[in-house]
Amino acid sequence: MTERIFEVRQIGVEYTCDKCGGFMRQTGIMLPVDPPRWRHKCDHCNETADLSGAYPAVRWKRVATDHSRGAGMTRDDIIRMAREAGAHEKYGVLYLLPEELERFFALAAAAEREACADICDQHASVEGIAQRCAERIRARGKK
Repeated sequence: MTERIFEVRQIGVEYTCDKCGGFMRQTGIMLPVDPPRWRHKCDHCNETADLSGAYPAVRWKRVATDHSRGAGMTRDDIIRMAREAGAHEKYGVLYLLPEELERFFALAAAAEREACADICDQHASVEGIAQRCAERIRARGKK
């Protein structure tokens, strides 16, 4: 078993009344059924409904990072690296000479290695497996 650390944010959840659009508020009555249901009443028209939870409620949602969403490099990142490598631009088209292409590839590979190592860092554990993976990924760029 490995403990993982991740970022969360707090969100609020509420139900609206199907009849008038008002907000459903818990009445404090829990119905003794399996699974339990909570009685709610609309704060506008007094319509009642039995819901599977007590609302409004607070929940926690995992904060997605670019890496966890699988975003990878953006178009702007690629263009920035191509320019950094020395690309020539003419009529909105980027041109790379062979040596510039090599520099571009090195920049892109370094960015990808760092993104992979960052993912490993996000899964840091007491055992240190993810940390060692991150170190080895970063070391590949130093060879």
